Amino acid sequence: MMDDGGKAPLLSSQDPFYAVRDAVEDSVRTLKVKFDGWKSLLHSVDTATSVDFKTLHEELKKEMAKMSEMLRKVRASVDGVERNRVKFSHIDDKELASRKSSLEKIEMVRFHEKATLPGLGYIPGVACCFST
Repeated sequence: MMDDGGKAPLLSSQDPFYAVRDAVEDSVRTLKVKFDGWKSLLHSVDTATSVDFKTLHEELKKEMAKMSEMLRKVRASVDGVERNRVKFSHIDDKELASRKSSLEKIEMVRFHEKATLPGLGYIPGVACCFST
């Protein structure tokens, strides 16, 4: 989050939380589509030799790493607001709770993909969107 050197809190119109949250949610939707394709290939091709499967697997790894970084930034933003309530006085308790709830929904279920996607690694929040 950018500010003017600590002289004044961010104005709500300059607050990037919702734009970043929306970008994370868009990325989750994209990952779900890719995961569905990955899962389909997993059950229909020889994964050891399929170029399509290997390509999609690598795309998923990259997208998940990107998502992980975006989620880290959203979490840091929410934590920063929580730690410094005076600086972010335009964000009331109800709004902060809403932001935390949004983030928790994105991070909710973790174990399904960790088990389903060997080699892709763990990413908080993505599994909730891939569960079948």
